[in-house]
Amino acid sequence: MPRIIKDGGIVDDSARIIEMDEDTLIPPTAQQLVFLPLSRWLAMQASVEMPEGKKLVGVWFDGEADIAALIDHLDRLPAIAIRFNSFQDGTGFSLGALLRESHGYGGELRAFGQLIADQAPQLRRCGFNAIALQPGESLETAMSMLEGMNLSYQGSIYSPRTPFKFRFPSASNSVNKI
Repeated sequence: MPRIIKDGGIVDDSARIIEMDEDTLIPPTAQQLVFLPLSRWLAMQASVEMPEGKKLVGVWFDGEADIAALIDHLDRLPAIAIRFNSFQDGTGFSLGALLRESHGYGGELRAFGQLIADQAPQLRRCGFNAIALQPGESLETAMSMLEGMNLSYQGSIYSPRTPFKFRFPSASNSVNKI
């Protein structure tokens, strides 16, 4: 079973990502989280439910996807996955931050695809709480990087205040007066 970083630890991952050209039917009794491509999910309108009333179907898309049609459905999604087609492409980071900051998405936000361990701290800062690295990358290395980077000079999704504002709480008030 593959392993991912999720909510601060390394865990086994039973989730399944259905590819665009895959014509798999999803059984409604499945206990496994399934990620559908955005276009297919929108066509289904996430009608498959678990017995407890929780959705078992998440959605995935590439960094360049137009997510406008998804915004009204965020409360119906247990998980969103963003595929990074290149470790050099930063659009997935922006989408993650946008979903968390501007749209208040509170479910699992997963990054997968061409990711390297060095990107784990930045993914976390943008709001991702689940990270699936590409094969050959060390989850342990990524975890050690996450544990060692608790403070940054820039605000983030989880820590909007910068160290400067912690040291000088009145600084933000005086800057606005200038």
